[in-house]
Amino acid sequence: MSNYLIETNGLIKSFGNFKAVNGIDLKVPKGEIYGFLGPNGAGKSTTIRMLLGLIKPTQGMVQLFGRPLKSNRLDILKKVGSMVESPSYYGHLSAYENLNITRKILELPKSEVDRVLQVVRLTEVKDKLVKKFSLGMKQRLGIAQALLGNPELLLLDEPTNGLDPSGIHEIRDLIKRLPFETGMTVLVSSHILSEVELIADQVGVIQKGEMIFQGTLQDLRVKGSSTLIIDANPMERALVHIEQMGYTVQVRDGRLYIPEQTVDPAEMNKKLVMNNISVRHLSEHRDTLEEIFLSITREDLKR
Repeated sequence: MSNYLIETNGLIKSFGNFKAVNGIDLKVPKGEIYGFLGPNGAGKSTTIRMLLGLIKPTQGMVQLFGRPLKSNRLDILKKVGSMVESPSYYGHLSAYENLNITRKILELPKSEVDRVLQVVRLTEVKDKLVKKFSLGMKQRLGIAQALLGNPELLLLDEPTNGLDPSGIHEIRDLIKRLPFETGMTVLVSSHILSEVELIADQVGVIQKGEMIFQGTLQDLRVKGSSTLIIDANPMERALVHIEQMGYTVQVRDGRLYIPEQTVDPAEMNKKLVMNNISVRHLSEHRDTLEEIFLSITREDLKR
């Protein structure tokens, strides 16, 4: 049996002549948090809707729990919870009453409502009217609704959208806890890498409907570059000496930059000093994950 809880093959969704999703091969490992990243309009929500059977693929295969969604939809979706776009609720009812309506529809025991309220830490406000909730509390209530029935897979589409820093922190903390407390697999979509990098084990980057990267965060870091920055005196002699060592050097703002090359900073410092060159500054700049993310999405736009 596959180790992937979600697996797609050549997934395509066309709307007329426009391909919203174009040949995606998604692979989400069991028991992990998978960050599904991409700019707004990249095709994330369309993909999630196909994973839930809300819209049919134009072409390709969706497999959940090692079984094709097309022929096992009802059995599979009993094990899936989701929150797509804004959660739906009745503002004039309490949190408990809202969840209880869904519980009855799903024919679950009453204890389920108390369980999910505890998971999302809304127990103390369960009798408060939802219209008086903050946006962050409403998002947590939406996740609580998705957790009814204790699903093995949770799909969250932009769960921190529109939240203030406090609300983002609450949702982030909740998502991080789920695999450890329940063993479930979580796919969370976002257009903000800095948020996903704090919670995800694996990431997939989608751009213009195509998957342009998939792997671990460490795999993504490898796609970045590093630059050695040197301020030395005399600058001209340092430049000549470094070039004689076989390195390509750029001069900007009175400093020397050695880009995208394997350079040992300590060894470079030693060689310059031994040649009577004073090193006033030496540092290494490595691309952040956000810089790498922006770089690969910009590269894709140029294609």
